[in-house]
Amino acid sequence: MKEHQKVVLNYLKKLHTEKNPPFLIFTRFGWEHFGAELPEDVAENYRKFNDAEEFEVLREFCEWGLEVTAEVDTSEAKAAFDDMFDDSVHKFMRSEAE
Repeated sequence: MKEHQKVVLNYLKKLHTEKNPPFLIFTRFGWEHFGAELPEDVAENYRKFNDAEEFEVLREFCEWGLEVTAEVDTSEAKAAFDDMFDDSVHKFMRSEAE
């Protein structure tokens, strides 16, 4: 795996450790990407991807997730998503008002 792929993979792993459910990790990544809220090093390295490299990272992330899967308290995960969603909606609404 190339270095720019490792940077993004590590960020996805970090999002998982913050109690984000797997599908919502990708939702959050997309929201942060399109909202220009990704950490700069992650955004810079993500821009270097081609399609094959992106699928490689997705595969590696899924394999890693299957290895480390543990019981996740879904109420904590839902609360984390609700907080992230509320913050993103408020930021979007403020930007639309400007």
